Amino acid sequence: MFLTANTYKGDYIKLLVISDLIFLKNRNILTRLINTKTTMPKARNNQNPKELSRSTVVVLLSSFLSITSILNESD
Repeated sequence: MFLTANTYKGDYIKLLVISDLIFLKNRNILTRLINTKTTMPKARNNQNPKELSRSTVVVLLSSFLSITSILNESD
C-alpha cells in the first residue's frame, strides 16, 4: 500500500507501508513534514492554499500509523 503526500515545495513523497514497518523513501521526509508547513491544493474558486500546522501534520501521521497498526492486527 502506498501513501503519497505533497510537501510545501511541491515534492511528492511516497511512503511504503509493509506490515508494522514504514519505510521512507528519504530519511528526512518525516522531519521535513513535521518541521515545515505543507499546503493543501488550491480550492476551485482559486483561493489561497490552506496551510497545515506542524501539529496537524503530526496528528495526521499518527492517525495513519494507528489505522495501519489496527489493520495489521486484524490480519
